[in-house]
Order: sequence, then structure tokens, then C-alpha cells
Amino acid sequence: MKGMGLVLAAMLAGCASIDDGRQEREQASAQAANQLFEAAMKEIRLGAGSGKLGAAADRYARALEGIRQLVKQHPESNIARKVMAPEKLFLGMTLHQLEGHVMALRERERDVTVTLPPASPAVPLKGNQRPLVINIRKDGSYVAKGQPMDLGQIQQLLEEAARDDPRLKVLVRADGEVQFKSVATVLGAAKAAGFPQANIAFMLRP
Repeated sequence: MKGMGLVLAAMLAGCASIDDGRQEREQASAQAANQLFEAAMKEIRLGAGSGKLGAAADRYARALEGIRQLVKQHPESNIARKVMAPEKLFLGMTLHQLEGHVMALRERERDVTVTLPPASPAVPLKGNQRPLVINIRKDGSYVAKGQPMDLGQIQQLLEEAARDDPRLKVLVRADGEVQFKSVATVLGAAKAAGFPQANIAFMLRP
């Protein structure tokens, strides 16, 4: 009888140890989930306060990815369930709305006043990374990240982008009626900044 009691005590101790281990894992998971959530919240706050379309879109995209990682890595957490609940709003917008907002901001990076020249179908840019888009309007003025810029600002933008990621692709969207001198100037600035080459956008024939 004494031996049976010792066995039972050992089993209970083992169960308690398992429970303690599970609680530790759940606490660690909850802490990690909170960190992901706070990081996403920070990106959204910074995106909302940014005056530049490209910067805001980048912040929102990172926030959206952080939320996806939160749900994927910690589906059992209260935060994940709260974020994914369809009746809840996440800072005034659902995940679907947030994703649509990112797409809208990205689209606004393209200057609508630029009419691209026609060309034969070309090979699209490779890779998933979004290029740095520099628009050149008919009058030779520049627009990048949704903001009008002079040549000095374009040069500074290219230099900063090259320091951040020298593998970033540069896409020049020039109006079909703009003088090539303006295009050549941007291409030269991109090369001087450290980009070996920049691509020129054309409108594909239907």
C-alpha cells in the first residue's frame, strides 16, 4: 500500500511538472504575441503620422505582416483572437481594409499626370521587392514617393536609398513627351548614387 502511494505521488508530481512546463510555454507565447502586437501598433502609429505616401505604405505593410505573423505563430493567444475577430475593428479598420489602404497608397506613388510612351512588350522587373519609382512629368519636373521634388532632392533620395539597400531597383517613369535629357539626368544620378542601372517604364501596346 505504501509503495502504491509512492507511485501515485510520483505520477502527480510528474503531472504538476507537465502543467508547469505548459504554463511557462503559454506565458512565453503570450509575451511574444504582445511584442508582435506592440510592434504592429507602432508601425501603424508611425505610418499614420508620416507625411510621405511611400513611408506610410511601408509602415502599414510591416504592420500587416506583423499581424499575420502574430496569428500564424500564436493562434491561441487572446491578442490573435481579438485581432482576427470579424466584428472588431483594428484601429478603425479591419485587416482587409488595412491591406486595401496599403494598395491605395502604393498606387498613389505612380504620378497620374505622366503619360508613358508606347513600346513593344518588354520583360517585367524581376523579384518581389517594390522598386523606387521616379516620375518625370511632361514639363520635366520630378515626383517620387508622391511628392514633387527638384533634382537635388532626387539625388538625395537615391543616395539614401542606395545606402539602405544597394540592391533596390530604380524605375524611371517619364512622360512620352519629355526630353530625354531629363531621363538621362536621373539615370546618371542613380548611377552616381551607387545603382549600376535603372529601368525605364514604357506603356505596353494592347
